[in-house]
Amino acid sequence: MSPQSATQLLDFSEKPSIVTGAGSGIGRGCALLLAELGSSVCVVEREADTAERTVASIDASGGEAFAVVGDARETSVAKDAVKQTVDRFGAVRVLVNNVGGMFPAAADDISDNGWSAIIRLTLDTTFHFCRETAPIMRSGGGGAIVNIASVAGIGGSPFSAHYGAAKAGVINLTQSLAIEWAPDVRVNAVAPDFIRTEGTDGLMSDEQRKRIAALVPMGRLGEPPDVARAVAFLASELAAFVTGQTLVVDGGSLYRSRLDFTPTPD
Repeated sequence: MSPQSATQLLDFSEKPSIVTGAGSGIGRGCALLLAELGSSVCVVEREADTAERTVASIDASGGEAFAVVGDARETSVAKDAVKQTVDRFGAVRVLVNNVGGMFPAAADDISDNGWSAIIRLTLDTTFHFCRETAPIMRSGGGGAIVNIASVAGIGGSPFSAHYGAAKAGVINLTQSLAIEWAPDVRVNAVAPDFIRTEGTDGLMSDEQRKRIAALVPMGRLGEPPDVARAVAFLASELAAFVTGQTLVVDGGSLYRSRLDFTPTPD
């Protein structure tokens, strides 16, 4: 095998992609970066205006994208996104499963409907898009799936047990599918901690954000491009021998407790 340059390994020009929840936040960041690296992108989003905003940004930068507007919880939307991507671009080589959600609540206050809503939005949607996309990848020369998990799925997640359980399921699903679908389809996950987005900005005040940022060893909150770069790595040929892994993108916050209880030198 002849060696390839890093530029070649990061070339997505022959790798059409589907990104769910790509109208804003992490999903938008992933769609924009993949397009910058050459991918033609299917933007899956529930809101038409935010979907078209992402498509317009990609078009303005010389890329190629289109939107599938619909509720990603419905399996018909996954089927439609795959079909339209193949019809337009000839293949699906990359899938980024970003759709998910949560609401803070004590565990004994989570209703049956509340529990089911988060599991369906976060875990079921990830599985449906994986299931619909993998056969197309296997028949079309292979591909890479990157699921957006969370550090909430790795450690305890107080006041968001439903979300933590759903993201833990995403991590295990990633591992299981990686084994089943190798060697043709690589399946990995990225687990962010608190990422500053339009959505998370509405959850807290400036003072609360400063407090959280001060707890992060890297000294700041994450931004969508931080996650998007990790996604691009895992989807690229730079990670050609990486599958079943969960890459934590949190500025070191998952292990902060070790720092808290470790004596520091004088």
